[in-house]
Amino acid sequence: MAVASVFVAAGGYAILVVAARALGPEQYLSFSVFWSGLYLAVGAIFGVQQETTRSVKTVMLSGSAPRVRGARAIYPGIIVGFLVAAVVAISSLGWAPSIFGQQSALFVAMIAAGTVLYAGHATLAGVLAGFGTWNSYSGLLIAEAAVRLLLICIVAFLALSVAGLAAAGTLGMVTWVMFLLRSRFRAAATTRLDAPLWRSVANSLQAVLASGASAVIVTGFPLVLAGIARNEDATELAIIILIVTLTRAPVMLPLNAFMGMIVASFVDKSAHGLSVVFRAMGAVLGFAAVLGALATVVGPPLLVFFFGDEYEAGGPFIGGATVAAGLIGVISISGAALLARGRHLIYTVGWLVAALTTCAALFLPLPLPERVLLSLVLGPVLGAILHIRALAGPPRTRGRRS
Repeated sequence: MAVASVFVAAGGYAILVVAARALGPEQYLSFSVFWSGLYLAVGAIFGVQQETTRSVKTVMLSGSAPRVRGARAIYPGIIVGFLVAAVVAISSLGWAPSIFGQQSALFVAMIAAGTVLYAGHATLAGVLAGFGTWNSYSGLLIAEAAVRLLLICIVAFLALSVAGLAAAGTLGMVTWVMFLLRSRFRAAATTRLDAPLWRSVANSLQAVLASGASAVIVTGFPLVLAGIARNEDATELAIIILIVTLTRAPVMLPLNAFMGMIVASFVDKSAHGLSVVFRAMGAVLGFAAVLGALATVVGPPLLVFFFGDEYEAGGPFIGGATVAAGLIGVISISGAALLARGRHLIYTVGWLVAALTTCAALFLPLPLPERVLLSLVLGPVLGAILHIRALAGPPRTRGRRS
């Protein structure tokens, strides 16, 4: 798992370096907004992985067959993928032309296709995490990240364009299909869950709603920011988006890679109260604080060194964005703890409050960098407080979802 998380993080950084250096600030802005839109949808689909992990782990811990015949994992996962893709396609009529411009139809088609493809990846990863087969899980993550990076590098070298890089990144999401050539991965994909098909779809959709709200803050933030601040200077906006993305990667990419293990662990240790959750939160916050202090000092020269003289920014903003990434890690952990306990509703409410607060803060009459930092802090803090209050309250009876 450690190797997988490092590789995923390094691959994400490499894609940013390749795209930002090859395209320049203004074209990078177009690519980063598409990338954000793609990973906003992918971030929503991540709820499928978390719900699948919870379901598979619950069946394992029960020690007996469920009272009702559960659905095979891949079916609700793919159905949810198509439903989310349909929402993307239909809703795009209202937002895509103003954000993507003349390439809106192409970019929306790629986002919709990537959503369906990633639903299969998320389902398979969720089953593997639920079973605790971490070597297979790590192999899936590494292969998907490696294929995407390889395709991005090929396009950057042979036929550089924003659309080409976008297509390469989307195509990498088909990697999981190749794993189905091996019998053990086919068996994993058809594992039975703890609920029948449409109950499993409903459970996953609730997790997807919460994950979609979290994705607004995490992966979809550049898209939201570009839509709200589209009248700001394009170069300044591109630099802010790059910094926010860069500073999140060292915290969020490894955390997302370990999220299946975290959910499974919280299911196992649900009787241990808040101590396990608080220890995980403290570790993430401490890591982010150390990185934030370091980024304040070395961030500006490293930004220019890796991306060029056009990408200049102040140390306090870089350090603040890094600490804010740690707060997103905190609400991710509190949400995973609630999901492990089957508390779907408050899990969703916490993320929705965080997302709405983040978006609302971007409309404050402040300079753009201050607005961005304030929004990235307020949203996760309020959402995490709601989650923690729910975790500290009396446990709900199994069978009630809250």
